[in-house]
Amino acid sequence: ASYYSFLQGYEFDFEEPIRVFLDFAYPLGQAIYISLALVTLVVSRKILGGVMRRKIFFILIALVLQYSADYLFLYQQIQETWVAGGVSDYLYLVSYFVMTMALFNIRISDVRAKLVTD
Repeated sequence: ASYYSFLQGYEFDFEEPIRVFLDFAYPLGQAIYISLALVTLVVSRKILGGVMRRKIFFILIALVLQYSADYLFLYQQIQETWVAGGVSDYLYLVSYFVMTMALFNIRISDVRAKLVTD
């Protein structure tokens, strides 16, 4: 969806090779992160018996929110409707908050498991 929306009719400007690289690599990188989280979710269900399923799902939700925030920002920037403190900034705030909570969830539960086993 990102490539279709933002790179349709893209004109390569080789005077700025870093920009051309990032225009293509950034959406691909986010898709790889989400794909890895999906694969990990499926594998954890089969191998670990679903022990980490909720934690991985929480991280997957955070990654999807981050992708949505980036997509909305780029769309608004292209349409020249982006304003500071608007909806896209709020979505960034929510996505970073969810990612922080997902990472804290993993660390807190790991610490609890270590304390119980010790």
